[in-house]
Amino acid sequence: MLVIYIFIKLVLYILVCSAAVPMLNLKVDDRSSFAIKWGVIRFFIGLLAGFLIVLILAILTKAIANGIIVYVLSFGLVRYLEWLLLVYFISKKQEVTYGSKTQRFIIFGVLVSTLIDGIVYYFDMLGNLKFFC
Repeated sequence: MLVIYIFIKLVLYILVCSAAVPMLNLKVDDRSSFAIKWGVIRFFIGLLAGFLIVLILAILTKAIANGIIVYVLSFGLVRYLEWLLLVYFISKKQEVTYGSKTQRFIIFGVLVSTLIDGIVYYFDMLGNLKFFC
């Protein structure tokens, strides 16, 4: 199940990064190569950020009883920062104007990330490995 989850997540990240081209008005020679490159980078950003999520989740779970609030604060906030970091990395290679279009792209990425994570987390599809969400 973990392999399927990773594959689906990677494909979704690549699709979101493909959408970055029109959403951020980027000029790229090959949209597919751009999407694959940045989708893979986004996946590894998420792996590293997973440790931060586990820490925040542990702290908030003890402080707040409501699971949905804990989920949104831990996963949602960190996912926002992950997509923002990706936009920052892209802006080092291309001109990106930070504004409402950038925010829409980041929120789109957060929604996609949070949706797949929420489904897996809610249905406990990874068992003890759900920290990969």
